[in-house]
Amino acid sequence: MKPIVATQSASAIVADKERGRHELQIDASTLYAAAPVGAGGFLSSSPFTMGGHRWRIRYYPNGNRVETKGYVSVFLFLDQDVAEPVTARCLLTLVAETHMASVISADLLGLAVASGAVRVEGVDPPAFRALLRYAYTDSLP
Repeated sequence: MKPIVATQSASAIVADKERGRHELQIDASTLYAAAPVGAGGFLSSSPFTMGGHRWRIRYYPNGNRVETKGYVSVFLFLDQDVAEPVTARCLLTLVAETHMASVISADLLGLAVASGAVRVEGVDPPAFRALLRYAYTDSLP
């Protein structure tokens, strides 16, 4: 009788996919002048290529339909005709820039240069520290 020999095997399923990144900047100072009024109106990004396909990002400043009016909607849009369905996954990260930090920095720097110290009257130090942290990091303690 032959002894039983244990064997092992392994395999993997690797999807044929491309990863990439596209950064869209929306200039808030000119956005409102160009933004369409009412639900369903959108602004579109310039086309970009990812995964062998042409895409655009559509930005609906007042929702993409009546039910979402008053909200912002953002969609990844396939900007070409294709023979076969295309599947894409995307991650949207919103980064809100604040100019408050640079304004506070400039104001405090101006005070510090003039007097050698910054004195802020009538403000609780922990509250002011929390304000500065929020201005520079967009996070609360």
